[in-house]
Amino acid sequence: MSTHDFLLELGTEELPPKLLSKLSESLKNNIVDELKKINISLTSVMAFATPRRLAVSIAGLQSKQKDQIIEKKGPSIESPEMAVKGFAKSCGVDINKLEKKLLGGKEYYFYLKEEVGQNISSLLPTIIESSIKNIPITRAMKWGDSDYSFVRPVHWLVMMLDKEIIPAKIMGLESGRVTKGLRFQKDPTIELSHANEYELIMSESAQIVVDFKKRKEIIREQVISIAKENSAEVVIDESLLDEVCALVEYPRAFAGKFDEKFLSVPHEALISAMKSHQKYFHLLDSKGGLLPLFISVANI
Repeated sequence: MSTHDFLLELGTEELPPKLLSKLSESLKNNIVDELKKINISLTSVMAFATPRRLAVSIAGLQSKQKDQIIEKKGPSIESPEMAVKGFAKSCGVDINKLEKKLLGGKEYYFYLKEEVGQNISSLLPTIIESSIKNIPITRAMKWGDSDYSFVRPVHWLVMMLDKEIIPAKIMGLESGRVTKGLRFQKDPTIELSHANEYELIMSESAQIVVDFKKRKEIIREQVISIAKENSAEVVIDESLLDEVCALVEYPRAFAGKFDEKFLSVPHEALISAMKSHQKYFHLLDSKGGLLPLFISVANI
């Protein structure tokens, strides 16, 4: 049986940074669960997440459900005629279309029907709509005069199977092949030609690193490099690194400084303010003393 590559991208307003990874993982898991329910296999699945998008890429997606025999057990052959007629009616057939089978030493009426498998292209709109709807969101937002709700307002929807668009309308959005780059770009629209090129095209055309883990490691490397340039040691808190990663799509680390007179403030207070409010990484000298320097990560 043939297989396909599939891409989903949901473009949004800036997503809550502390929830980004959970939202992304939930969407991916929901899609995989929905596919399992209808007996559709896949080779691999990847989740992507930036402040303005949630995306899922699937490789080796089964093109069609397998044909299957639907079997429905009815009353025993000793049951009253009305019970048998009622069972046949519920199945939409006459009594003479029912089969008899021995089960546990007793014969029962059974209804058997061959169900032809559907193409994945016709199944995906319902799967994706259900997967998005079932993302656990404690505080959903509504926008405009619509009845839709999500963690943040949505702006675009990409759904592609190989080179083709999967027609769908979800939360008022018509699916297509056009995604968006960074806000400050002159023309932020990017047209995708194939579902399997998403990560590469976003990197080459918009300098956006859509893979959360890769983006996180890029930020780590940049921060360490900036610290070395300043002959300092950077303290990287993993939870802060995760949060910063969820705030940028195009990470560019840079160093900054503050007036040395503020070093008279308890260092714990300074570090807490830098981490919690500014999302800065603080720097230490060779003796472990706090320096009047910090490293921040911009989205440009």
